Amino acid sequence: MKRCLYIFFALCLFVSCSKNKNETTKQEITENAITVNVMKIQKGSLDDYLECGGDVEAESTVEVLPVMAGRLTQLFVNVGDYVNRNQLLAYIDPSRPGTVYSASPVLAPSSGTIISIMPSVGANVTPSTVILTLSSTNKLLIKINVPERFISRVSEGQEAQVRFSAYNDNVFNAKVTEVSPVLDPMSRTMQVTLIFTDEDENKKKLPKAGMYAKVNLTTEHKDNILVIPNNAIVQNLGKSYVYVVEGERAKKREIKTGLNVDNLVEVSDNLSQDEVIVVKGQSSLSDGQLVNAIFIEGEN
Repeated sequence: MKRCLYIFFALCLFVSCSKNKNETTKQEITENAITVNVMKIQKGSLDDYLECGGDVEAESTVEVLPVMAGRLTQLFVNVGDYVNRNQLLAYIDPSRPGTVYSASPVLAPSSGTIISIMPSVGANVTPSTVILTLSSTNKLLIKINVPERFISRVSEGQEAQVRFSAYNDNVFNAKVTEVSPVLDPMSRTMQVTLIFTDEDENKKKLPKAGMYAKVNLTTEHKDNILVIPNNAIVQNLGKSYVYVVEGERAKKREIKTGLNVDNLVEVSDNLSQDEVIVVKGQSSLSDGQLVNAIFIEGEN
């Protein structure tokens, strides 16, 4: 009788342990999906650029000097006035005590805008005194200095986008017209000259000589390339990876990258247009991980 009871209890214990083991196994194979943000890969364009700053200058500036020494008796223009070639600007009285001479006219040597007037009426001037300065403000230049390490990326004809703190909502277009053949040995920079290329007459009037310009000089342009956010890339041992969503799982895939501009990266290999990649939450993923994919706003 005791032998039968021992056998009965042993069987019950075995069945109970087997049941618990099966339940534990089922719990172990239950996999939780990780929620991630995803997007479809699309083709686009990228512009690599150099950020520089420079001053706006008139294409030509002319200093006006009197022919004779004397007293400035009359001035017919103001700063900002536009004058034509040979227009009368001022009179100089060369008379001295005991002698009287006819007033000497000061004429504009070229057409342009008056940007400065140095002496005031009544001042004594000589043939070396600059009375006023004329500038061709209808054609403005920007001069920037490019550091030596970047000069191989700069050439004539390159385009640029220009911004001014006074006109935050406007982007002006310009292009490189001249690249200095020599470097400044003190600053180790190369001077580059750009001209504005906007056709809009109202827009052309906004920049002023003397303003400080923030220039993005385009050094490389690529069209029709696969572009993804830089934060979608996972780096590991010097290699770049992304997680591609296939069905309900995220597969880790090595990629080759190219141009990298403003948090956007060119992908040159191992991805295709319209594939879905993880852009947020990938740090918690492993290869083949079950995911709950949510498209970022504006994507589907």
